[in-house]
Amino acid sequence: MPDPEELQREIERRDEEIARLRDLLLAKEVELGEALGRLREMDDVFRNMMGIAARFPWAMRLTAGGLRRLRRRPGRAGG
Repeated sequence: MPDPEELQREIERRDEEIARLRDLLLAKEVELGEALGRLREMDDVFRNMMGIAARFPWAMRLTAGGLRRLRRRPGRAGG
């Protein structure tokens, strides 16, 4: 028959491991919630931009042209 004190220590070790894993899981859930929130914000911005582009097609061309000019400027990264 196993020693009751050893069984108690094993139960305590398992409880500590369960608590550690629970904390890790909760931290990941928070991280995923934050990522989902950022994704929803980006989706809202994208939808707004597409709505503007649909109403004002020239605005998209103007924005794209401005971005191309920024990339060509000397001293800029990637340009």
